[in-house]
Amino acid sequence: MASWFSHDSKSDLINWVNDLLKLNITRVEQCGNGAIHCQIFDTIYGDVQMSKVKFDAKAEHEFVANFKILQNCFDRHRIPNAIPVDRLVRCKFQDNIEFLQWVKKYWDDHYQPTSVYDPIKRRSGRGVAPAVAMVPSVLRKAVAGTWVQQGGLGTVELAKELEAPAEVAAGPAPKGLPARAPAAAARRPTKSVSPKAPAGGNSPPGAPAPSATANRHNAAPAGVTVPPAELAALRGQLAALTAQLDVATRERDFYYDKLREIEVVMGGGEEDGQEQPEPPSTVDGMRDMVLQILYRTEEGFEVPEDEAAESKGGLVGV
Repeated sequence: MASWFSHDSKSDLINWVNDLLKLNITRVEQCGNGAIHCQIFDTIYGDVQMSKVKFDAKAEHEFVANFKILQNCFDRHRIPNAIPVDRLVRCKFQDNIEFLQWVKKYWDDHYQPTSVYDPIKRRSGRGVAPAVAMVPSVLRKAVAGTWVQQGGLGTVELAKELEAPAEVAAGPAPKGLPARAPAAAARRPTKSVSPKAPAGGNSPPGAPAPSATANRHNAAPAGVTVPPAELAALRGQLAALTAQLDVATRERDFYYDKLREIEVVMGGGEEDGQEQPEPPSTVDGMRDMVLQILYRTEEGFEVPEDEAAESKGGLVGV
């Protein structure tokens, strides 16, 4: 029975995309912007509206717009496969690698190099946004959710605070719309203090009468000010979440590659275009090979000596 998906590994897929489209992506998640898939199908059919594809997309609504262009291509060529846009735009690894494996299989079956295709010229020299550009927005929303529960700024305001100086000036209102005070200022009304008049109710001789300009200076500032300590704490949380995400991503890729290698050993399939040796014919031989793959380490994943000793002791008699 023919497979609807390719069995290429993560590194194989990344190298294939980079070679085909002359890009330099480093993660499968970068395909979640939709632009890469648009150009892959453009290499097959040559009729995708590449001028409308946003390769530097960083926001979810821009990703959705790219996938709409891809859906138009699917409709035009009667491709029955559904595009899980709601899952792909989240830039999660598993969803994107599964769809990319399907795209690779479709490309293998339908691509016919009839003419020279210049991917850089087709996309007008534009490149894909780096992987890190897609992550902070998610992390900022997570931190902002905690900040809102504590009665602080909203999600949008906090995102601006984390990227801008502590004081954010309120810009002019768009033409045709009334000016709107910042959210935090609306929730935290500042008591305006006017100068006290001398005892007797009369101003001192020669003193000018209070003016509208003076009242404006005495009123609450138009900008939103976050206490430095709280802003520093939020930036610390953001840095910690970023580090945790990086570690989790590396561990996920590490164990996914192990499972992929075991799958190849068990099925006797192909990996990197090379025929793999036949799996061991005995249960003990298969067990030893699987354990060797599972407990093989690489840089950044070394097991401490005390834990390695316990692991070896626990494997005795398995």
